[in-house]
Amino acid sequence: MAIGQVAKILILLLVFIGSSLGQATPLTDQIKDLAKINQYHSLEPGFAKGSLGTRFGLGAEEVLTDSYPSESIGSEPGSIQFAHAYFHKGTPWPLDVGVVFSQAIDSDVTKVGSHLQYNVYQGLMMPSLGIRGNWSRTFGLDDAELESIGATAVLDYSLFRFFTVFVTSTIQDSEITLRRSSGFALTQGENQRRHFKSLDQYQTVGLNIRVIPGTADLTAALIRSDKDEHYTFKIAVGL
Repeated sequence: MAIGQVAKILILLLVFIGSSLGQATPLTDQIKDLAKINQYHSLEPGFAKGSLGTRFGLGAEEVLTDSYPSESIGSEPGSIQFAHAYFHKGTPWPLDVGVVFSQAIDSDVTKVGSHLQYNVYQGLMMPSLGIRGNWSRTFGLDDAELESIGATAVLDYSLFRFFTVFVTSTIQDSEITLRRSSGFALTQGENQRRHFKSLDQYQTVGLNIRVIPGTADLTAALIRSDKDEHYTFKIAVGL
C-alpha cells in the first residue's frame, strides 16, 4: 500500500513538473514577441539574379506584440506597423546580397537587416533552392535591445512567366537585453539589465507576381511563427 501511494505521488510530481516546463510565462511571451519584432524577411525567391540583377522595393507589415505592451512601439500598444525599404543585388556568382531598412510608422523604432544568399540549384522549368544567412537589429525601443542572426532555406517554383511561389523556413537566434521594468521583466530599477537568448523558427509562404516582367513585380507573403501568423507585402522594380 505504501509503495503504491509513493508511486502515485512520484507520477503526479513528474506530470506537474512536465506541465510546468511546457507552460509559457509572461516573461517568455515577452521575449518571443521581441524576437518576432526583429525577424528578417527579404521576400525574395531562391534563384540567383545574376550580375545584372538589381532591385529596389517598398513594403509594409504589421507585427502583433500582445505580450510586449510598450508605448515605444507605437500609438497602439500590442502591435507595430513597419514600412520597409528593400535593396537586392546579384553577382556573377550564385550569390545575392540584400539589405532591408524598416521604420515604424508611428514611433521612432527602426530596424536594419541584411542577408547573403547562395543558390544551391536552379534549372529551366525546375524548382530553385537557396540558403541564406541573415542579420538584423532593432533600434529605438525604450526598454529593450534586439539583435539576431538566422539561417533560412528557400524553395521556389515559377509558373509560366508571371508567377513564382516560394516557401522559406528560418531558424533565428536572438540576443535580447531588457534595460528596465516593462511590467514584469525587471524589478530592481531602471539601471538593471537582463540578457536573454531566444531560439525561434518561422516559415513564410509567398507569391511573386511579375506585373511588368523584368521591370516591376508585387510580392505578398504569409509569415507563420509558433505564436501567430501575419501578412506582409512588397512592390519592387528592377531586374
